[in-house]
Amino acid sequence: MNHYPISTSEIDYENLISFRLGNILFGINVESVLEVIKYQEPAPIFYPSEEIKEFIIGVIKYQGDIIPVVSLHSKLGLPEIDDLTRSFFCIVHKSECAFSLLVNEVVGVTQVDKSHLEDVPATISNRIKDILKGIYRVKNSLILVTTPAHIFSAIKHQYSP
Repeated sequence: MNHYPISTSEIDYENLISFRLGNILFGINVESVLEVIKYQEPAPIFYPSEEIKEFIIGVIKYQGDIIPVVSLHSKLGLPEIDDLTRSFFCIVHKSECAFSLLVNEVVGVTQVDKSHLEDVPATISNRIKDILKGIYRVKNSLILVTTPAHIFSAIKHQYSP
C-alpha cells in the first residue's frame, strides 16, 4: 500500500483564540477577535433588568467607542474571577457590533482542522450548550468553540420578553 503525504493546502484550517472561563477551555475564531487586552475596571451602567447583570457587567472605552463587557461566568455556573487584575478582555465583533468578553486566561492561538469540528456532546451542561458551535478534541483537551453570534443569541434568548 502506498502512503502519500497529505498536502496542508488540502486541509481547511481554523485558527482559534483559546481562553479559559474558570477551568473550561474555550475557543473563538481569530477573525472574530479584534484584540486581547489586559483587564481594566468597567464603568457601571444602568441595567434595564436585574437579570442582564449576569451578562453585562459594565462598559469600557475601546478605540474611542464605548462597548459592553460580557461575563459568561454566572450564565455558565462558574465562579467569578477572584483576581480580576490577572484577567483579560477579548474584544470581539459581530458585524458592526463589538463587545468585550471577560476571560480568566488567554492560552494562545490553536490551529484546528475544520473538518474535525464535532457536535456538542449530550454530556455538556445545558447552561453551556447555548453558547457553543461545537467542540474540537486537541491532544488531551476539549476546546469548546463559541462565536459572537452564539453569545448574542444566548443573551437575547434568556432575557427576551
